[in-house]
Amino acid sequence: MLKITHINETHRRTFGIMVRIHRLRQGLTLRRLATRSGLSHTLLNRMELGNATITHDNYQKLTDALGVVFLHDIKKNRVFSGMRDRVHDALFYAETPKVDTWFSMMEESEDYYMRSFCAIDYLLVKIGAYVHIHERNVEDVDDAVVWLSQVETLLDDEMRMVFSLYRGMHAYLKKDYRGCEAAMRQILDATRDFRHASLAEYFLGRAQSETYRINEANESFARAMQGFEETTNTRRALYARMYIAVNQMKLYEYEEADQAFLYVMRYADANEMMWLKETALLHLMLHAMLTGDYRRAVEVSGEVKYRTLQWYAMVGYAHARLGDTRRLAKTLKETSKAAPMHDPYRLYETALDYVRLYDKNKNQDAEEQGRALQRFYEAAKAANAFFELELAFEIYRDHLVSRRRYKDAYLLTREVIDIVQTTMQ
Repeated sequence: MLKITHINETHRRTFGIMVRIHRLRQGLTLRRLATRSGLSHTLLNRMELGNATITHDNYQKLTDALGVVFLHDIKKNRVFSGMRDRVHDALFYAETPKVDTWFSMMEESEDYYMRSFCAIDYLLVKIGAYVHIHERNVEDVDDAVVWLSQVETLLDDEMRMVFSLYRGMHAYLKKDYRGCEAAMRQILDATRDFRHASLAEYFLGRAQSETYRINEANESFARAMQGFEETTNTRRALYARMYIAVNQMKLYEYEEADQAFLYVMRYADANEMMWLKETALLHLMLHAMLTGDYRRAVEVSGEVKYRTLQWYAMVGYAHARLGDTRRLAKTLKETSKAAPMHDPYRLYETALDYVRLYDKNKNQDAEEQGRALQRFYEAAKAANAFFELELAFEIYRDHLVSRRRYKDAYLLTREVIDIVQTTMQ
């Protein structure tokens, strides 16, 4: 491995971007860096833009002033290029296990990549991986998103497009749906590339769904599905179809949604798309819960392999409504085995809090039960979790009526009606 001692024309742009990132991370203006390095601020500006020839002497002054050492290993750079392209392709085709495997291998050399000409590409790959791998904490790439946002104008067209895509996905996971929509529309205004456009339509649809613009969302998903089919991206096309079905449930088109979920589940099962199959099964369970078919919810639950708190909450409640106290107790006992999931609002933990109280049967404290139901309802509302909100509403409303709190039940009903009307628009 060698220290970089000169910058050729090919690497000027990347070096300039890296210099700007390090300068901004240290809170330095161009003039302050100029004073510290002995170079003019005009020259530094041209270097950051990739427009200046960088001599060995200027390079040394600049890196000394920033306190960084850039490294260069031709073999590692070649390996990185191959892995980077694989990860981006896997991200496009929603092949999460491949993304996880390949990015984990890349992450072992993160220290080198961040001090080499691979740094900008590596940050892009890292953001993309973190917004796709469910077990990773998306907050861990907040800084990377900020750094690349600060140098976005220096990126080439392809990198800027990919960054806009990943930044929009990052915003979506951070519940910044307006930011997600803005990023996706920026892509749609700038490209005719089916790969980028179809993914942008897909995440635009998801952001619109979260803000209860269901008809707009389904139009976006339909365009995304068409784009995915034209690029033979079957997995993503099925995801788009499934989200249309989810929105059909919001519009109370239960029969159409049920058929769509069954289609996705069977296709995913036949083609060994296990994560997609699991997602479809969870939605089939939720569909059964919303239509009051608790026996079917329990039957479908047996096919789910990846059991999260959401699964335990739904199964526990279904057993409770069926009066199967033995299976309810067993389900609650097993909740410690739940697979990890991103649940910042503790939505399913609050749902399980109520199910545990349900398990106490006649000994339960009505006031305590009411507080648990209110927490579940408020968590569902805060998370924009429409279906869980419906479940929480029905249970909480019945509880309030049973306690003769008719005014509170009326106000709760009016609030949910307003939410549903907004959704139906």
